[in-house]
Parts: sequence; structure tokens; C-alpha cells
Amino acid sequence: MSARVLVIALDAFEKDLLLEWSATGELPALAALMQRATWGVTEAPPAVYAGAVWPSFCTGTSPAHHRRFFCRQAPRGEYLDADFRASSVEGSAFWEVLSDAGRKLAVFDVPHYKLSSRLNGIQVVDWSPHAPESPPQTYPATLREELVARFGKERPDPCEEIPRGPEDYRALFGHLKERLNNKVAMTRHYLSSTDWDFFMTVIGEGHCAGHQWWHLHDPTHPAHDPGLAASVGDLMKEAYIAIDRAVAEIMDGTAPDTHVVVLSSHGMGPRYGESVALDEVLRRLETPNAAAGSVFSGAKKAWYALPPFVRSLPFVTTLRQRLQQPLQQSLLVRDRQMRRFFAVPHNPHSGAIRINLVGREAHGLVQPGAEYRALCATLREELLALRCPETNGAVVANVAVTADLYEGPFADELPDLIVEWSRRQPLKSMSSPRIGSVPIPTILGRTGDHTSEGMFLATGPGLSAGRINRAVPIVNFAPTLTTLLGVPAAAAFSGEVIPELLGHHHEAHEARAEPVVRADVLRQ
Repeated sequence: MSARVLVIALDAFEKDLLLEWSATGELPALAALMQRATWGVTEAPPAVYAGAVWPSFCTGTSPAHHRRFFCRQAPRGEYLDADFRASSVEGSAFWEVLSDAGRKLAVFDVPHYKLSSRLNGIQVVDWSPHAPESPPQTYPATLREELVARFGKERPDPCEEIPRGPEDYRALFGHLKERLNNKVAMTRHYLSSTDWDFFMTVIGEGHCAGHQWWHLHDPTHPAHDPGLAASVGDLMKEAYIAIDRAVAEIMDGTAPDTHVVVLSSHGMGPRYGESVALDEVLRRLETPNAAAGSVFSGAKKAWYALPPFVRSLPFVTTLRQRLQQPLQQSLLVRDRQMRRFFAVPHNPHSGAIRINLVGREAHGLVQPGAEYRALCATLREELLALRCPETNGAVVANVAVTADLYEGPFADELPDLIVEWSRRQPLKSMSSPRIGSVPIPTILGRTGDHTSEGMFLATGPGLSAGRINRAVPIVNFAPTLTTLLGVPAAAAFSGEVIPELLGHHHEAHEARAEPVVRADVLRQ
């Protein structure tokens, strides 16, 4: 027994490492798959990518329709951000469209998406993903008892909790392997338990590996310690090798007529600290040569002025966690109400800016229309002028106006501007004639963070080996996967069907496909 369509998703699995280690033979399963697959690069939602990639994949819509761009967002018209849970994502997943059409399906651990209330099949949510947002849930509810009885209790996610020493890293690696083996066993059991039309499982261990061990892999990272790297080895590579074996085990015995899609949702690269300093940059742009900012701004500066080893002390971090929310409630809201623009939480790969707009924010200061557009243009110009003092290189790669990228019922809940950092090298400060020099504090914890591009490898009846020479938006997979199973793409989908994955030998497919190329072709 198998599935007509099998999707194995690798959460935050870096495509350049996949290509490099496939070429060297260290990822043999993915290398062999690539030799016979139609493959290409995926593109996450522009600018906001990491926080929105999975809801965009599931619903086939943009963040302006499904509503999520990050794990913390300010509700419409408010100034204080709050947790944005999967239950708040708008729209329907493509597997619900399949279910309504009578297709039988199983979906395991898709991150940041909610449990379906009805399904012709089974679903598992937050069993062992990276950064679960809720206790494990299943459809039907009785499935959880069966999972625990057969595979043991769900494995917790300790990614952010384990200290950073050789023994600690090895302990985390062992835990990730245990979770991975559990996911493989679960997937293989249910994949073989019945005839499925659609089966999807998500492997999340590469996500944690990229966040925690990028500095072990990348000798140019400021946190790279040659002694530590020599002691524990390249745990990123070891994690990718283990995931490669997992893909092989899941695919073992797959029927020849099965459409298989191995999908890397988005990538991973070095994490630097520019976003931490963005609000100070904005404060100086609003009031050049101003004296000290708000009390909240002063408290933030004082925190980052502490030596990193002090900030990492357990009692200090606990104190910060206890004080952070009341300080935000009492100080941050008032600060934002009095400013024309301010930074809001976002992934470290890019900073996010909210403009205090009349008619949208409760205490709006900027008029919509001409004043709003002029302010966006001014901020974009000033941010693009930021430079690294040591090299004079650009700090900002792009400033996106989200209104130019997204239309939809929740577009006004997105940040107004997204500042995409160049990430060419670690920075100690950034400067411009307008703001002077703004120091960038040393950040703790994760050393890797997200990039916008992923990758997919697809095999099946009628598909030919070769690369699709264009980036494929992640929203295109929802209509493609439903179409593969004979269900017309829903009108709600904003993505387009990927014709090369349908198994039809269109002239367009032949024109775009080319022989599989070496690993270095996709490197930027």
C-alpha cells in the first residue's frame, strides 16, 4: 500500500548545502533522486518569507489572505504585538479541498497550521516539529492515543533550551536523531497502512540544526570556534546526512506510479544582529540628533550593553522574561503611539516597520495617501543609504513596500515596510550621514537564520529529469497537488499550477527543462 501523491517536506533545509553534499556523495538518496527528478528552486513569500512560508504553502494564498507574517503580530489598530497562533490563520488548506472531493489523505506535522475540523483521513499537528505552537493534536482525536501506544509520547523540542558546549551539542544531536527516527517509523507505518490518495510528512530536524549549528559549519561566522568545531564536528552535515537516510527509508518500496515531491520549504544562512538595532535607526531618522529616546528604548539599550556572558546567565534571562511583558505594556505602547513609524518584531533576516497611520492605528499621525507614500519613499531612501563603516558596503539589500507586493483582506495587518539585510558579513555598527553611527549589539543564541529560497525534487509518471529554470512560488504547490489528484484548483488559490509537475509533455516543459547540473550552478 502506498500513496498516489507523496510529499516529504524538509523544513528550512538549505538548498546550497543539499546541492553541495549531493554532489560529493554525502547525501546519496537526494543525489539519486535528483538524477531522475524534475527539480527547481522554491520562492517563499517575498520579503516576509520565513514566518509566512508554511501558511502560504497550505492555503495557496499570500499573507494578505491567510493573515500570518510572523509568530508575533499586533492586531489591527493596536500597538502591542501578541502571539499569532496557527488557529488564527485564515483560509482552508489544499488537503481540505482534496478531502471535500473524496480523496483519502494523511498529513503529518505541517508547521504553523491548524488542525482540520473534518477530514477524509488523518492529521497530526505539533507532534515533533521545530517550535510547536500547541500541544499535539490529531484528527480524529482518538488517533493520539494510538500514536502514543505505538510510538511513545511525542518528543519535546529542546532546540532553544540546551546549553552550548560540546557535550550539550552532542546531546541535542542525539535528541534530534531520536525524534527523526520516531517520525520515520510513524510515517512508514501509516504510509503502508492503507491506500492513500495524498500523504504528506514534514521533517523538521534540519530547522533546529541550522539555527543552532550554523557557526560550526561556517568558518566565517563570528561565533565560529575552531576548537569547538574540531571537537564536535560539523553537526549540520551530520544532521543533513541523517535526514537523507530518512528520506530513503520513507521512499523505500514506493510504487513506481507514485508522484513523489521532496520539498525544502525555505533555506538557512548566518544570523546577524541588524534587526535588533533597527528601531534605534528609525528613532534617529524621525528625530535627528535627538537626546535619549523613550524609557523603553533606554531599557533595551541597557540590556544590550550588558556583556554577553551576563545576559546568558540563567537568573538574568529569567528576570528579563518576567519583566518584558509588563515593560511592554506600560512603556512600549506609549512610545509607539507618539511616533510616526517604529520597528515591529520579525525574523532576523529582515526588519519590519509599521507606520502610525491615521484611520488604522488608534493614535495615527501619518495621513493615508500622498503623505504615507512620501514617507515610505523617504524611509526607503534613508535605509538604503546605511553603510558598514569598515567596508562602506551596503547594509540593506532592499526595502520592500508591502502594499506594492500584497493585496488582500488582511494586507493592512502586514508591516508597511520590510528591510531586507544584505547579510554579507557580521557588522559592529551601521551608519549614514543622517543618523551617524548606530552600534549593533552582540546577539546570543541562534547562529543561523532563514533565507527565502528552498528547493523541490519531483518524480512520477511522465516527469523527465531536468531543472525548471525559474523560481517557483511556494503558493503554486497547492493548486498543483490538487490538480495531480484530479481536483480542479480552488478559486481561493492565488498560486498557479506548475505544468512541469503534471506529467504532461507540454512544449513549454520541454523548453524549460535541461539536464541536471552540478551543485555550483545555483550558488549565488
